[in-house]
Amino acid sequence: MKTHAYVLMTNHVHLLLIPTTPIVTSKLMQSLGRYYAHYFNNTYQGAGTL
Repeated sequence: MKTHAYVLMTNHVHLLLIPTTPIVTSKLMQSLGRYYAHYFNNTYQGAGTL
């Protein structure tokens, strides 16, 4: 995956990415979702999926 640009906003992120293979984008989004769920649950004493 090639990253051409990113912007960190106060409440979200913009990414300009070019995938090298078709499956890369879905794996990236899955990984980000899992990371965020873990972060959110640890921060707000939650459990499970969001």
